[in-house]
Amino acid sequence: MVLESPVSWNSLIHKLIENRYHDDAIKLYKQMQENRVPPTPRTLTSVLMACAGLKAISEGRQAHAQTIFRGFLPNLILETSLVDFYSKNGEVESGRQMLERMEERNVCSWNSLIRGYSQLGIGDEDALQEEFRSLHAYIIKSGLQTDRFVATSLITMYSEMQHFENSRLAFSDANSLDVGVWSSIISASTKNGEGEVALRIFCEMLDLEIEPNQFIFSSLFTACGNLSAMEMGKQIHAYCLKSRNFSDTATQNSLINMYSTCGWIEEAIKVFDLMKNQNVASFNSIILALAQHGHP
Repeated sequence: MVLESPVSWNSLIHKLIENRYHDDAIKLYKQMQENRVPPTPRTLTSVLMACAGLKAISEGRQAHAQTIFRGFLPNLILETSLVDFYSKNGEVESGRQMLERMEERNVCSWNSLIRGYSQLGIGDEDALQEEFRSLHAYIIKSGLQTDRFVATSLITMYSEMQHFENSRLAFSDANSLDVGVWSSIISASTKNGEGEVALRIFCEMLDLEIEPNQFIFSSLFTACGNLSAMEMGKQIHAYCLKSRNFSDTATQNSLINMYSTCGWIEEAIKVFDLMKNQNVASFNSIILALAQHGHP
């Protein structure tokens, strides 16, 4: 039976992508073309998602050509998919050009491009830094620096490239009370060896009555371990016990590592024994802790 309606084809292609069968989705799209069923903007949006997932550059460019040939642009969702496709395939300049041509941009469009830049991480470091600064300035000009999703992406991008001062600038520009933004800067501080900064930011956060999440506690325990700041770690542990986040496995694993690093193996064992959902990382943490402290 041949499906004649684009709607039926779109549903099947979208379902395959939802289940991460990207290769099958592209094959089905080719069958759709062979049966002379015209694609819709939704068809090409789905195909571009599949091409981004597979890094199928040739097929993605063909889908882009179809969007132009069929006059589907401008279309915010379709154009955002194009930015995402080019960015995930390392062609961030093409992604940026696509973004600049868009009549309307949303947070997803910017985040796709930011992630593309953060995943490069190679080549001429000075040139890459200049691109980052240019992109950041463009975001500020567009007034999106205060958006929590854009701010989080910028903070994370700079952190992954080990440009922590720029992470702090992005955090300052955001001027946000969103816990996700604060979580990002605390994580960035810890990952870049700025544990004391992470702890100071945490104190500022509490002064503003922002409730920490499990990611913040995990970062803080790591920071305390790196600083051998066991007393501070104990205080944060006590605070965490009062919150609903203490049952988080990753948080408890970080706590085991903190106590072990600070030399209090008995407390590390206690945390491990009281865990309800131990995973491989939990066992690895306690085994390493016991070995470091000479326990059989």
